[in-house]
Amino acid sequence: MIKFFMLILGICVCLSLSAQSQYYFDAGLGLGWGTTSFKSDGFDLVKKTDLENEADSHTGMLMSVKVGYEVYPNLFATIEWGSISDNYNDIDTDFGKKYIQFSSHLIGPGLVYYPLENLQIAGTAGYGWSIFDTNEPEVREYFDDLDNGSGFAYNLSAAYDFSLGKTKMSGLLFGVNWFQSLTTATQDMYWEKDKWKQNSSMFSIFLKYRIKGKLEQKGYF
Repeated sequence: MIKFFMLILGICVCLSLSAQSQYYFDAGLGLGWGTTSFKSDGFDLVKKTDLENEADSHTGMLMSVKVGYEVYPNLFATIEWGSISDNYNDIDTDFGKKYIQFSSHLIGPGLVYYPLENLQIAGTAGYGWSIFDTNEPEVREYFDDLDNGSGFAYNLSAAYDFSLGKTKMSGLLFGVNWFQSLTTATQDMYWEKDKWKQNSSMFSIFLKYRIKGKLEQKGYF
């Protein structure tokens, strides 16, 4: 599945490099507020261990990269790699302050549209995968045989485009983002395979650097 989307990425890059195409690129980071459920047979690790209250801090981060080309005036076909991390930090344990992290990733096709010159709305949907991580020794040992989860993820955003310079080829995107992933991970037990279903979602505020224009256009500023 990832190879398929990498092929789409390669096609987008080749098309965007055509002198007749207007290409698109953005990349950036965001800070967010996330929620995660991590369940197997009705047992939710997040709720049963009361991570919301046990952790001294609960933080979220968004990362995203898009590349694409214009398919219609003000409409760009893109492919995106996006990621969120839902972090429970400074959890009091017998081994000191520890963390538990649920990260979710997305790669897939999407669209970027400018209904107004400085207003951007965008969406991506595709293959999602998740990674569970912790430095708490007992929890880490229990989930030692847990593989990375796989499933579906999508990403929606709206942003104001602050164009830079006379050419407006480059700019800054300041906006809001909603990311959600639904994945299933398998854990090998002695007698069976446990399936852990992870549902992660995050609302975030982001800042991205953006480039769009034709290849023969000179100057980013």
